[in-house]
Amino acid sequence: MPQRNAYTFAVDLSEAIESALDGIPQGKLLYRGVDFRGALGCYLYFATINDEALLEAYLASSGDSAPLPGPISSLLAGQPNPLPPFRASLRHAVRRYLPKRLLQRSIVPRIQFPPPLLIFVQKIKFVRYVEKLFPTFPSGSVFLTEHPEVEVFLQEKGFPYMRLGLSKFLRGQLLVSSAYHLGLLYDAMEEVLHSSQTRRVVVVEGNAPEDRIMGEACRKLRIPCDCLQQGWSPIVHSAFRSMTYSRMLVWGKAFIPLLAPYNPKLHFQVVGNHVIELPLLEEEKGTAIAFFFQGITPLITRKTWEEMVALTEWCAETFPDREILVREHPGEPFSEELLSRLRLHPNLRLLPPSVAPLGDLFRQAEISVAIYSSTILESMAAGVWPLIFNPTPIPRYNPDLAAANVATEVKSLEEAKSTLHVLLADGQSRTRKIALAVACPSYIRHTGASAVAEVRCALTENNP
Repeated sequence: MPQRNAYTFAVDLSEAIESALDGIPQGKLLYRGVDFRGALGCYLYFATINDEALLEAYLASSGDSAPLPGPISSLLAGQPNPLPPFRASLRHAVRRYLPKRLLQRSIVPRIQFPPPLLIFVQKIKFVRYVEKLFPTFPSGSVFLTEHPEVEVFLQEKGFPYMRLGLSKFLRGQLLVSSAYHLGLLYDAMEEVLHSSQTRRVVVVEGNAPEDRIMGEACRKLRIPCDCLQQGWSPIVHSAFRSMTYSRMLVWGKAFIPLLAPYNPKLHFQVVGNHVIELPLLEEEKGTAIAFFFQGITPLITRKTWEEMVALTEWCAETFPDREILVREHPGEPFSEELLSRLRLHPNLRLLPPSVAPLGDLFRQAEISVAIYSSTILESMAAGVWPLIFNPTPIPRYNPDLAAANVATEVKSLEEAKSTLHVLLADGQSRTRKIALAVACPSYIRHTGASAVAEVRCALTENNP
């Protein structure tokens, strides 16, 4: 039996969630005729994946005695008793907390009704992702959000939007760590879909419980709801399983066999990634080394994160003639102490997501370094050789790009240093670029304007 670690915890947690939900009789997870099984799977995963006590108990146990199904069932119930009837509990919560006076609809003036497309976004990074696409969407398309910070960002950008019909009281007080708040969200979503009479909805990434509820609300009302791939996880965990959107619009065909076994009812359509541009072979590339940081998680421990910092500083000192480009993760901003340290290196430039678009970064780079960020795949498509720095419990990055000879994967800091020395001195940069250009279409079929056209075509079709 493989040794237990944070990676096997994520895999086994997903299996335990699936098993717990499968053990609930069909129809018991219905609310207003809508199946909440997928939304609960997402909710349970994100509610438990960072639970340190649960991880410690898992690591301390062995075999079938893993303490997963028990806590999962308790979390579903919201109490340490057997799972109560889900529908009755949800309806009780809605009757108690959702009188008519708490439902609001806030619509920015000058929106044309019915909007041909609603873009449901929950994070600022999702707005940034579709920003280039939005001008090509059908006239009258609008964003929909429930988050005040996203609303402010949309206002700053001048994008038309609707606020999900939850009052400030509900958004501030009731959207807490409870599976029952999903019912409140569903009612608000159904109300806005009814009132707007939109003809199509698109969600970005699609792995949040709210995305799943939106998909189910659309399904009930027979409104096409597509999911647009925005990133990638090397683990197909609970939040990417049992999806029931009308379609999943993916970057390339390589993702279909990775997702399809866990999503047998999902239809896939390849549209590419519009954020990056496929480089010409004769185009002169930059010589920088680009580092893409992620947040600290059970897989990326503080030690691993600090090793990434150490590798960054080592590169700045070892290769003084090369620019070192550093992109912090929006969810894990650098401390002032670390920023001061990094600024001591004259060849190191800090380029946060709000300042430097991804494509601009890739145009300056020859090699990218990341742990398991989606930028690994985007780097490959941009003609920048990925160095996968993987001192994590994940056995190999998935898909295995190193086995396909389109990336280099290392498991330690010292191996990363020696590999960088070789990559920067072997004179094979053009050979690697050709290999990336040949392999890229499987992972990211279309880029730039071509991908924009593919997404536009997909979202303006009459039928899903």
